Amino acid sequence: MPRPRVTVAIGIPGSGKSTYGKKLLQEEKDQATCIVNPDTIRGYLYGYGKPGVKFDPTREKETWSSARAVVDGCIAFGKSVFIDATNPDRFGRSEIIKWFDGTGYDVEAARLVMEPGLAILRNKARGKQDVPDKVICEKHINMREPAPAEGFNRVKYIGMPPTAAEIAALSGKDRDDYDCMKILKLSNS
Repeated sequence: MPRPRVTVAIGIPGSGKSTYGKKLLQEEKDQATCIVNPDTIRGYLYGYGKPGVKFDPTREKETWSSARAVVDGCIAFGKSVFIDATNPDRFGRSEIIKWFDGTGYDVEAARLVMEPGLAILRNKARGKQDVPDKVICEKHINMREPAPAEGFNRVKYIGMPPTAAEIAALSGKDRDDYDCMKILKLSNS
């Protein structure tokens, strides 16, 4: 039986992290996988994701402490773990990797690569809490690529190509709605 693994998703909002996590869950029918999503935990803690409930940065310590408790339970049962979060910086990822020190887990990075305009388009269509376009652009700019030196056994790059309809939308008359340079310039003026 293979060693349990943790997959740390890395990608901007709308890049397909949750979709990829669900795919892993389906592929590993013989081995249970825990999907740990801080947005779901935020929903339990303070209703994040419901209409009118905004992201609360003052609740992040509590959110990640709860995420750690869920992970500890998954480790206790030898389940594989999928961390479904943006994870843009090496410092935050190193904290997650430390959770698995001495556990025998294989630690891999799943870097979901996506052009920010496509992520904005998909974010608007996905029907759950809407991440502001500005936040997607800022996450894209601040994204740091994962490296084995961080403590990953493997780094995988995953792309989810656009459909013909998405290509048409991104090149149509409203294409400025998906241009991060314009979005950030407008939000700073």
